Amino acid sequence: MSDLRLPLSIALLGAGLVVAISLGAGLALTLPLCAALILTGMTSAVSLVRTRIAGRRLAEDAERIAAGERVNPRAHGGPLSPLAAGLDAVAARIRHQEGTISSEDELLAAVLTGMEDGILVLRGNGRLLLANAAAHRLLALPRDAEERPLSDSLRLPALLDAAQAALDGRAAPFELFNPAGKGRTIVGRAAPLAGRGDAAAVIVLQDVTEIRRLEVMRSDFVASASHELRTPVAAIRGYAETLASGALDDREAATRFVSGLARQAERLSALIDDLLDLSRVESGGMRLQAQAVPVGAFLERVAAGAQERAEAKSLRLAVEPVDPSVAALVDPKGLEMVIGNLLDNALKYTPEGGSISIGASQSEGAVRLEVRDTGPGIEPRHQARIFERFYRADAGRARDVGGTGLGLAIAKHVAQQSGGDVGVESRPGAGSCFWIRLPAPR
Repeated sequence: MSDLRLPLSIALLGAGLVVAISLGAGLALTLPLCAALILTGMTSAVSLVRTRIAGRRLAEDAERIAAGERVNPRAHGGPLSPLAAGLDAVAARIRHQEGTISSEDELLAAVLTGMEDGILVLRGNGRLLLANAAAHRLLALPRDAEERPLSDSLRLPALLDAAQAALDGRAAPFELFNPAGKGRTIVGRAAPLAGRGDAAAVIVLQDVTEIRRLEVMRSDFVASASHELRTPVAAIRGYAETLASGALDDREAATRFVSGLARQAERLSALIDDLLDLSRVESGGMRLQAQAVPVGAFLERVAAGAQERAEAKSLRLAVEPVDPSVAALVDPKGLEMVIGNLLDNALKYTPEGGSISIGASQSEGAVRLEVRDTGPGIEPRHQARIFERFYRADAGRARDVGGTGLGLAIAKHVAQQSGGDVGVESRPGAGSCFWIRLPAPR
């Protein structure tokens, strides 16, 4: 239509001129008509030029909008100004959408990066579209794994089978052991994605190594506790059945069996008490309130409470001199439990005529308390595990002396929750030195 407007305008202008020349200046009635024709042609020509200029500006504005720039609708005049304003509004809306998409992309990237679980996203052709940092760490993926087939980067049949199932439209769980050569256990699930975008399947990976370890520990603990409880219960039952079957009439046998009942009942009570203490310590039920505890006076008090047991076995129990200024930052009840268990072990395993000494020293902001004995010592292969629950270097001898196998485990947990640690230094036949290191007050 615009192609016809220019010739039409020129024709009108020419017609007006021809009529004016033909009729002459004397024909007054035709002058208005000529003027109207000439004016209409000139107006159409000017309007056409303006429209073309405005059209070029709109084209330039569209190019600027495509490049992400703003446009100024006030620069346009005439009937195309509303169109320019509309283009500017579209540009503003596009920039807003781009900002929203950029923010969502940054949020998604931050979430994926901060996740401890691994995430893999696959295209429909099996190529890896996305893998977060956790997935790279758990599976030891190469840096250039994205946009490559997953089977080129991994040799894990369970994961690859689950990925193929997800691409086929089926969710599939799986479990991996030692996928990156680090002895880890990983469970995961591959699931199809319902969207029509590039992503066709997602795989979620979770490191359950610590959970599996705790499950094994719990299973071992239940088995060990059941075994330890079964022994005194079986003995008590045997003594009771023997007495009920007629041994009560034999005073000497009855006295021996009643003594055995009392001994096994005491052992059972000690085992239950230790189980409860260990449960409170591990679960956080025992609240430790740290305070400055003068170590010298504390050791004197603990030794005085154990002196009678030491004399009953002809053991020499001594407290080494401790500087009165030495103090430990610890809960008094917790420290009494730790030192009490270490001293109880020394009293049980040190043979008659031996000696036990307890002392303390301070250096570099820490206090070290020691319980030394002249017992049989501990072989090096047992020392690394001596603080485990129910672990005994000599199980038969430990039961003979009434040990529950939990005292050192309790001592370790209390020391660690107090910000310290425990350990042992020992040689077979040369006695042992159990120590606990605790922070000193500032």
